[in-house]
Amino acid sequence: MVCYSLDPENPTKSCKSRGSSHHVHFKNICETAWIVKATDSLKDVPLQEQCMPPHCYSGGAPRPNSGARRRVRGPKRVLSFCLTCLKIQSNTELNSSSKNTALKMRPQTDRAQRLMNPHMNSCGHTEMILTEKEQIVAQKKKLSQKKLKKQKLMARE
Repeated sequence: MVCYSLDPENPTKSCKSRGSSHHVHFKNICETAWIVKATDSLKDVPLQEQCMPPHCYSGGAPRPNSGARRRVRGPKRVLSFCLTCLKIQSNTELNSSSKNTALKMRPQTDRAQRLMNPHMNSCGHTEMILTEKEQIVAQKKKLSQKKLKKQKLMARE
C-alpha cells in the first residue's frame, strides 16, 4: 500500500490520488497545486485562453498578452494530471495537497556522438486528498397548534 503524507479524518468519505515522477518541473507542480481549487479557470489554461499567475516561484515566468503586465505561465501537462486524476465535483473539497521533488533524471541527449554535460530534469511527485462536504440539513420550524390550523384552513380555500 502507498504511504500518503496525511491520513484523512473520515476515510470512508474521502478519496486519494497520487502522481509520481512526473516529467514536469517541480516549480510548475507547486504553482498548479496552489490554484487547484479554482477549476473553472484551470479548464481555460490548456486552451490558452487564460494563464496562471505564479505564487512563489516567479523568477522565469514570461509576460504574455493574456497576463496583462503580470508574470504568468500555463503548464499543460500538470493541469492535465490535476484535471483528469481528480475530476473534482461540486460536493468535494480539497483537504490537503503535498508536493515533493523526485530524483533528478537525465534525458537522452547526444549531439553527433559527442559527450555532453548532464542536463538534469527536476521532476516531482503530487498527492491530493479530497473529502466530501458535510451537508447541513435545515430543521423544520416548530409551529403552534393555532398556526397549523390556520394554514390548513387557508390551504382549503
